[in-house]
Amino acid sequence: MATPMSAGSFLRALKAEGLTVVEVGDWRTHNRNHKGPWDPCTA
Repeated sequence: MATPMSAGSFLRALKAEGLTVVEVGDWRTHNRNHKGPWDPCTA
């Protein structure tokens, strides 16, 4: 299994594909509940 992307890496990948990304509040860390690093597989 691949290492999960960080929030910053995910954001850069989306922007690199030409998507417009609107960041809302502290989405990178909000309500993590001690789940560890941001990971799209655990959302």
